[in-house]
Amino acid sequence: MHAIRLLGAVGGALAILATAAPAAAVTITFDVAQAGYTPSAQGVLQDISDEFASLGIVFRNADNYSTAGATLGDCTGGVGSDPVHLYGFGNDFGTCGDTTPNIDFLFVDPNNTSVASFTTAFSLLITDGVGTTLTAYDALGAVLGVVTTVGGFNERIGISGVGQIARINVNTPFDNTAYDDLIFDEVGTAGVPEPATWALMIGGFGLAGLGLRRRRMLTA
Repeated sequence: MHAIRLLGAVGGALAILATAAPAAAVTITFDVAQAGYTPSAQGVLQDISDEFASLGIVFRNADNYSTAGATLGDCTGGVGSDPVHLYGFGNDFGTCGDTTPNIDFLFVDPNNTSVASFTTAFSLLITDGVGTTLTAYDALGAVLGVVTTVGGFNERIGISGVGQIARINVNTPFDNTAYDDLIFDEVGTAGVPEPATWALMIGGFGLAGLGLRRRRMLTA
């Protein structure tokens, strides 16, 4: 009985910890300076790859990982009120989005950006991108889910509740594609117990073992 009660108490405490406040979301508007990145002036393009790694995300060309990252810059001026939008992918090009983008977003540990991590939810605003397909993958490359835009103009597309997302691929079959406002759950937190949780689990298992041992001794 004591062991059962003890396990029940430990389970209740773990449930309380497991339902603690959810991880904070990370939002990238491309309007805030980062290390190695300054928001573009109108008509100015720049490439990005690891400039936002401290937030837990890096950008890669899904067709050729050795090339530059996504190209940023509002060259048309009149798309909403934001001065910066994400156009296409790859090297800096003068036509400002006249490309077929095939982008990978990889999630990394913000404290050690060489270590792969994961998120549990991701979305971005499609300001111009009919038929954009978003595919989520886990760390082993298995597909977790696929979403495709319907209208493709000022439409937010996202995916969540599919597991630990290590990589997001965004692919659009048409030219003049523009993205903005990435939002994703804080990386590497959901599904990973906090140190206090581990301590409680270990302590609980130890106490439960002592209780079971005592019970065997009394019934011997």
